[in-house]
Order: sequence, then C-alpha cells, then structure tokens
Amino acid sequence: MTLHMKFEIHAVGKIKKSYWRDAADDYLRRIRRYAGAQVREIRDCPPHNKTAAQIREDESRRLLDGVPNSALLIALDSTGQQMSSADFAEFFEKKALNCAGHFCFCIGGSEGLTREFTSRADVVLSLSKMTLPHELARVVLLEQLYRSLSILNNAKYHK
Repeated sequence: MTLHMKFEIHAVGKIKKSYWRDAADDYLRRIRRYAGAQVREIRDCPPHNKTAAQIREDESRRLLDGVPNSALLIALDSTGQQMSSADFAEFFEKKALNCAGHFCFCIGGSEGLTREFTSRADVVLSLSKMTLPHELARVVLLEQLYRSLSILNNAKYHK
C-alpha cells in the first residue's frame, strides 16, 4: 500500500547557522524521496517595545494564517505529547489513511506559541522535555520525519 503524504514545516525565523541549515536541507532532500515537503519561514517579530505575550500573539497569528485548511495542524510545544520514532511512523501511517495525508508542523519563535494556537492544533507534539534552540528543533523534526518515512518504506536507515 502506498501512502501519499505531504509535509509542511512552518517556522518562525530563519536558520542562521550554516551547519544547521546544511543539516536541515539534507533531511529535506531525503524526505522528498518519499513525500512532498516544504518549509515556510515566518519573519520573527522584532522585540522593539513589545512584551513577550505580544510577540507570541503576533507570531502565532502569522503562523496560523498560513496553515492550509486541508492539513492536520501539529504544533510543536514543550507541553505536547512525546513519541518514539516507531510511534511517530505509526502516527503518520494511521493519519494518512484517515485524512488526506497533509501534515503541517508549526514551530514558534523564541517566545513559543500562544495557548489559543496549541488549543486549535489537532496534535501538540514535544520533541523533548529539554529546551532546544529553534534551529536545532527544526533539524530534529526533519530527521524524525525522514526516519518515519524510512520505517514506513522499509529502508535501512532506522535500526
């Protein structure tokens, strides 16, 4: 059975460090062997005369504005559900069979996402109990997406 999946990663800010950018680009290329994939970067909100709550609100609103109605909205947040790599692959398999297989992951900026955003999400996912830099979180997410697709396609990457 072939699963048709499309992944969108919407993230606040650009990856500034070349080593994170290189890693992200590498995993994105690998993912595209199995599924459609794109990254949409939202400009981070300059902190001039704004509170953390105002920044979080502005960035969350702009992230949400770009989410397609057909996509399953997955918010990355430290309060979210954690999964093993095998569980993550199984999650995609089940969801792809029950919906259009269109997944949209949203990664907030340094102030995170609003509670309203996470409550609107179909799934709230945590990559780790530890705090990760946003650039690294994006690389970890992309690697786990690739690992999940490798599992589902019986490739040798996952051990």
